[in-house]
Amino acid sequence: MKTSIKFLSIILVFCVFTGGCGKKLVTTTLYATDILTTQKHNGDNNDLACGTPCGLSNLLGESCDPDGFLLIPGESNSALVGYDNFYDAGTQPCPCWAWGDCAWRAYIKFDLTSLPSKDVVGAQLSWKSKSKVHYTEVATNETWCPLKIYVAGEPWGAYSVAGDQFSTSSFGYLGVEIGGIVRDWVNGKNPNYGIFFVGPDEQLKAKSNDKCYSQLYQIKLDVINAVKK
Repeated sequence: MKTSIKFLSIILVFCVFTGGCGKKLVTTTLYATDILTTQKHNGDNNDLACGTPCGLSNLLGESCDPDGFLLIPGESNSALVGYDNFYDAGTQPCPCWAWGDCAWRAYIKFDLTSLPSKDVVGAQLSWKSKSKVHYTEVATNETWCPLKIYVAGEPWGAYSVAGDQFSTSSFGYLGVEIGGIVRDWVNGKNPNYGIFFVGPDEQLKAKSNDKCYSQLYQIKLDVINAVKK
């Protein structure tokens, strides 16, 4: 992914207006050390109509496996964000219907202790993504899912934690400049609870068969520090 214009502009401003070019600029690439996918789910079935289970345990249980989840070979450090709604109306003469809805949020955190200084000039958060998109009522050629990006305001634990939205990712753009956020973390102004991603819909719309979810992987943070020569 190309370095964003905003990221380069931050470096230029640092040099011209602060005299910081007398220092050495060092870029450190960090990969996410803590990654968590949280989920919420809901669903129902009428398995008594057939006398046998409707086979929805994977969606109603703790696993809540998404349909067609795009596993990336060799990528164990990945997270899931978005939603998947499932509905099966059943087939006569045994109309055993079932539905289940799942939503996921992705939480990530970086260990900043290896940075060479607390003088943070800029930081670029980036990731790769593969998505599954299907809308039953609206035709679409989209292959990506829009994401809202938050800085976490408290430790992770539940599906939802407090946080402030600072950016969105749409049209397949997979990166955002977060130099100010990292600077506040490093200098102790705010605790480092990481970043989290929220999908386009978390309403758990029963019986819609809509889905839009993404697997985020190769999540990294490129931090530019100013250090003495």
